[in-house]
Amino acid sequence: MIIVLGVVLAVLYRDYSNSHLVTRLGKYQGLTVDAKGKEAEDAVAEAVVSKTRFGRKFDEELKKSVEDAMKVFTAEAEYLKQDFATYLREKYDMTEAEFREKVESATRDEMKLSAVLHAVAEKEKITFSDEELEKVMPYLLEAYGYTDETQFAREVNLEEIRDELLLEKVAAYLVTQNTVVNAKAAE
Repeated sequence: MIIVLGVVLAVLYRDYSNSHLVTRLGKYQGLTVDAKGKEAEDAVAEAVVSKTRFGRKFDEELKKSVEDAMKVFTAEAEYLKQDFATYLREKYDMTEAEFREKVESATRDEMKLSAVLHAVAEKEKITFSDEELEKVMPYLLEAYGYTDETQFAREVNLEEIRDELLLEKVAAYLVTQNTVVNAKAAE
């Protein structure tokens, strides 16, 4: 159930491309990171996030994102004709305070990760080109269940997908710039 919440938040609040949320990017090269069974990308990203400072703008954006998320869940409860407390208890087995805390935590983590990866992309001038997008297009079409690229481009937000692929590229770059030990094998 927490995974569902995280997925919903990731989909709803993916646009953290504002590297201005980062006031001081932490060291992101030359680190030795003990992944302790995590995937290398996750471990390195967490290490960089922990060394990064976020300012007042981040806090403002976080508060707004949490409120927006809460409105989405409140609207779902209303749609189901349930009061919010009943909805949260039945669907997530949580009180409103517990739920808000989970929403805030998940949103904070997602925003920090995205802001850091965007800041690294900006600093290192890492982009995801049209040529790279064309290379992965057959995989995207299959993953999203499309056969027609034109229809796919009309119905799916390609900029969001490009941004997601950029973040994956930056995460992979960070792994090459650091030493990772005890990482979980890629599946």
